[in-house]
Amino acid sequence: MTSPSGPEAATDTAMGPLPDAGDRDWLRLALDAAQLGTWQFDFGTGFLTVSPRAAQVFGVPGPEALASLEQWQALLHPDDRDRVIAAFTHAHAAEETYAVHYRVLPPDGAERWVSARGLVTADPGGHPRRMIGVVEDITGRKVAEAALVKRTEELAESEAQYRTMGEAIPFGVWLCDEKGGARYVSPSFLELLNMSDEEQQDFGWTSRLPPEDVGPMLEHWMHCIRTGEFWDYEHRIIDRHGEINTVLTRGRPVRDAEGKITSWVGVNLDITQRKRAEAQLAKKNLELEKALEQIRQLDGFRTRFFANVSHELRTPLTLILGPVDELLASGRLPPEWGRALSVVRRNAQTLLAYVNDLLDLSRLDAGRTPLEYGEADLAVLVRFVADHFAAAAAHRGIDLRVAAPDTLSAQVDAPKVSRVLFNLLSNAFKHVPDRGGAVEVALRADGERCTLEVIDNGLGVPQEMREAIFQRFVQGDDPQRSAGSGLGLAIAGEFVAQHGGGIAVDDAPGGTGAVFRVTLPLAAPAGTPVARQDRLAPPGLLPVGDPGTGMPDGVPSGPEAMPCDPESAAKLPLVLVVEDNPDLRAFVAAALGGIARVALAGDGAEGLSAAERLGPDLVLTDIMMPRMSGDEMVAALRARGELADVPVMVLSARADEPLRIRLLHGQVQDYLVKPFAADELRARVANLLQVKRARDLLRAEVDSRQENLEELAREVAALNRRLRGAADEMRVARDRAEQASRSKSAFLNMASHELRTPLAQLELQMGMHRRLFGPALNEKQEKVLARTADATRRLSQVVGSVLEYSRIESGRLTVCPERFDIAGLVAEACADIKSEAKARGQDLVEETAGDVPPLVSDPALVRIIVRNLLDNAVKHTAGGRISARVSACDGLVRVEVADTGPGIPAELQEKVFEPFVHVEEVARKHAPGMGLGLALSREIAGTLGGRVRLASSPGQGSVFTLELTSVDQAAFLENGAERWAS
Repeated sequence: MTSPSGPEAATDTAMGPLPDAGDRDWLRLALDAAQLGTWQFDFGTGFLTVSPRAAQVFGVPGPEALASLEQWQALLHPDDRDRVIAAFTHAHAAEETYAVHYRVLPPDGAERWVSARGLVTADPGGHPRRMIGVVEDITGRKVAEAALVKRTEELAESEAQYRTMGEAIPFGVWLCDEKGGARYVSPSFLELLNMSDEEQQDFGWTSRLPPEDVGPMLEHWMHCIRTGEFWDYEHRIIDRHGEINTVLTRGRPVRDAEGKITSWVGVNLDITQRKRAEAQLAKKNLELEKALEQIRQLDGFRTRFFANVSHELRTPLTLILGPVDELLASGRLPPEWGRALSVVRRNAQTLLAYVNDLLDLSRLDAGRTPLEYGEADLAVLVRFVADHFAAAAAHRGIDLRVAAPDTLSAQVDAPKVSRVLFNLLSNAFKHVPDRGGAVEVALRADGERCTLEVIDNGLGVPQEMREAIFQRFVQGDDPQRSAGSGLGLAIAGEFVAQHGGGIAVDDAPGGTGAVFRVTLPLAAPAGTPVARQDRLAPPGLLPVGDPGTGMPDGVPSGPEAMPCDPESAAKLPLVLVVEDNPDLRAFVAAALGGIARVALAGDGAEGLSAAERLGPDLVLTDIMMPRMSGDEMVAALRARGELADVPVMVLSARADEPLRIRLLHGQVQDYLVKPFAADELRARVANLLQVKRARDLLRAEVDSRQENLEELAREVAALNRRLRGAADEMRVARDRAEQASRSKSAFLNMASHELRTPLAQLELQMGMHRRLFGPALNEKQEKVLARTADATRRLSQVVGSVLEYSRIESGRLTVCPERFDIAGLVAEACADIKSEAKARGQDLVEETAGDVPPLVSDPALVRIIVRNLLDNAVKHTAGGRISARVSACDGLVRVEVADTGPGIPAELQEKVFEPFVHVEEVARKHAPGMGLGLALSREIAGTLGGRVRLASSPGQGSVFTLELTSVDQAAFLENGAERWAS
């Protein structure tokens, strides 16, 4: 290669050696491949010369439109002009490299980004002569950078990191001979390699590759050279900072006229950031897959729960409804019995309706509710369903109207459409006022579809809630909508969607109330079997006594007048009962008859007004009520000076520990969780009334006997002792009665209120029956009543177990340790269950091995564990022997419950401690239980610092062992409950 002379030599000196004339083709190819234009400016003549490619970059018709600095400056963006001219002037004066990105405004007005680089060449005298350089249209790159920045913001990555990634994409141009030897590498890639041009020659660039990558890369490169295949290869490279980057190398062969490869030209792109982003994306995808799997497991857990609910709740409800229906149908009951049993029946049906809602939900999730299309007359169906509400409408003074054609044939699943209309009507009746409420059902055909509307004059649905109310467990902001499970509209929406229809809510005509609008196709999908329907089958609706309809089913809204001498009644204290459920209100009033006069109120606002008017001695209030809740009413009472000292007892189905503690802190004097016994209610009320009377007497004494403070102090001390005794009795009674159940989700809160309230009604009724009519019962009636009471207790235990477990899961189980006799506790538990074991033909033996010291723990929680282990043994042992053995060894107290049952296979021994798991399949299981007893026992044991172990072999029975640490009480008192439990 010859060396040029003159100006060309000066240029060569400034820019480094360039390929000779024989290599000009590769240079043009490289420039074309990179889409680069060339330019030069003569400092002497002031002429600017650009290549056609450069003219295209600047968006001008041709090189002649860019022949001077003035023409070039006119194209510069006003915001960039000063900066670009300053950079050009500086490069000229300092003879430095000119490199700048800037914007231009071509004649067509479309803004472009340009990247320009230039070097100053000197004449023989060393004076600047020309500046020669290249330009590139980087508009696409800038757009890509902007898109990249936007994408990085969406990925929540550091803005600075991704801006750097966008601005620092290296772009290297290289040229190799036909054998792969490097002949030219652009400065940008040399900078990435941190090598000089001489160092990278003869495969010197491979020294910047990790050693283990050199062989595979050269092998692939040589394969492309031999075959002429395009070279697209991702590889790692060690940059000047010693860090590993990923580079995408793309090479293309240059062939002569005969097709022979003469050289290779290519580019290198740094894709490190892209690779890192792909790795992060893969990591996120893996995390999402794990989360999805967890959701699937939770769905399975929920399905098992609903299956257990089906078995465990519906069975005792059947045992309640069956005997009650039998007694009501006999026609030989006194009127008092008929009214009372009607309350039992209505509340049991309400509970069954809630259970059915949950089961419908589980079947929908599991895809087990396929549509069964049949021919149906929708007009007849609408009148049939609306007729269920006629009695409720007449009783409440509600104007119920039906507007439907004489007939409207359709192919639908009639029971599901009936359920949709029933749920919509129940919702409407729940929200319209008595004496002036109006509900209208309208049906009409619209071409190939029909429209069904339920219109009411209630409060309407806020705009922001009109989609949410069709979601599961969602209820409106109106406090009157608090009743119910929050599933009726959701189930209606699901059934409508199954039919390919739509459901929505809007303002009723006139702006008052709401209109729920359902659209359904009149024909089944093509190819769907359609059964002939000769008559309208009953759709399995809720009973007319459902609280959603407000139909009281013949039960008086208040208690009957208790027979009492008026003169004696005037001396009794006055108790105000505030409860929105009329049945419970009536029974509480009846339970308090004889110990107090009773005034009734239906909600918090009515209760507050009655308290101001009557000045009661005690207030009994529910929490969840329309218009004003119980806790809001209590706060209003405490803000009124004349009512600030009136004692308040809360009667609520909400086993909400934080709420209970907050209310007991100075606002209420007692908190009783439903269901409760009437005797316990009377005892607590009597205690509070006694305390109120004592306080009133003390206050009178203070006012009248200021002169005898010493005697008064003694009386106060005596009275305080009595008050403390009464308070201790109240606490013991409360701790025994309250079930440790609270959920951290809206669903279990709903279950606590909606399941416990009817249970309270049932248990109160059983107690009232035994107290009032016990002596008059014949043997058959006594057995029926006993079976009903047993089923009610079993149902209460089921609900209590679910709520107890949810409370443990949420970490809010309260531990109250004390020193107690563990052997005596086990003996009591055996005595409680002995009659049941005897009835099943089992021999139950209790024994104590040696001297077992007292244990410091929570006796109530230990009793739950022991009782669950004994119940489990009794349920799964057909005849045979059950033993409960207490022993102590090496600081541990052990309770072993052994049985001669069928045993448990090794693969299932850990699963039996999981919630809602049975050894038998639900479909074939005969032993009662929710599958929570053993899970509950292990969780409680862990909370108490112990454990429950299992040893079992199929055919040889099982041994469950409870191990608890015997903790010194002094150490416990010194360290505190939390450190002891940990």
